[in-house]
Amino acid sequence: MRLMCSLFILIVALGILSAHVNLLIRVGNADDKSGPPSLEDIRLHFAGNPEESEIEEEITPPDGGMSEHIGDADRAVVIDWVHQGAPENVYRETILPIIDRQCMQCHATADGEHQPILHEYSEILKVTAQGTPPMSVARLSLLTHMHALGMATFYGLLATLLWLTRAPTWVKLWGMVLPLLGVLIDLSGWWLTAQVNSGFAVNVMAGGILQAFGVIPCVFVPYWEMWLRK
Repeated sequence: MRLMCSLFILIVALGILSAHVNLLIRVGNADDKSGPPSLEDIRLHFAGNPEESEIEEEITPPDGGMSEHIGDADRAVVIDWVHQGAPENVYRETILPIIDRQCMQCHATADGEHQPILHEYSEILKVTAQGTPPMSVARLSLLTHMHALGMATFYGLLATLLWLTRAPTWVKLWGMVLPLLGVLIDLSGWWLTAQVNSGFAVNVMAGGILQAFGVIPCVFVPYWEMWLRK
């Protein structure tokens, strides 16, 4: 049982560490500045960017969903075209051949997710306009249900292991309440930032800090009790 619990805690801790690395990569450079996610990074990630077109966001790594489907040279040509105002003559001569090579497998016709038909100039104009929209309700719902169920489960199991130790009550309260409270503040902050006001990005950051700080006793106290405490 000690071995199983120790391995479980180790795997969850590695998962949490990986999640923070993912945040650093996917959110931390939303404002084109490297480093830990800032309030501006969070605001841009959830509330959108009024200065960046939708197509530019989609094809720009590492966060762009379509970035892996276009090479660096072609990406630079497309972004430069967008910054020029997306003129139709350049689209016909330069951009359409790139789209034919890279994008027609998915963007030849519309689908259930309303993907633009990129070989039609009137359609591609819809994604070249300056300003990316906030995260959609559909996307928020998908991310929220995945994170809420998963995080509540593994934080609850970690908290149960902490409860079984002989740690003081205040340490148990720290590890059993703060992570779950952090999840609630974090996930609600996603919705408020995207759909109400970008100022709620502070909720997202506060929720993340509570989770990171709160999980510390859940990881270290059980290890101490199982293997080091006499």
